[in-house]
Amino acid sequence: SATPGDAFDATLLFERAIALMREQRCADALTELDRLLREFPTASVVPLAQYNRGLCLQRAQRWPDAATAMTAAAAS
Repeated sequence: SATPGDAFDATLLFERAIALMREQRCADALTELDRLLREFPTASVVPLAQYNRGLCLQRAQRWPDAATAMTAAAAS
C-alpha cells in the first residue's frame, strides 16, 4: 500500500538519477533508477525512469537491455 511519502521518495530518486546522468555518471544513475523501479513500481515517474534507464543502457552499448527498458517505458 502506498503512503503519501512514497511519491516523494520515488521523485527524489528520479531527480537524483537525472542529475547523475547530466554528470555523465550513467552507472550510478542506473543504480538509482533500478532502486526506484524495485521499491516504487507504481510511481508516476516509472515510465520516465524506464526511458532514462534505456538511455543509460544505450550509452553503455547494452543494446538488448536498452531495448527491454524502452519497451517497458512504452508499455507503462
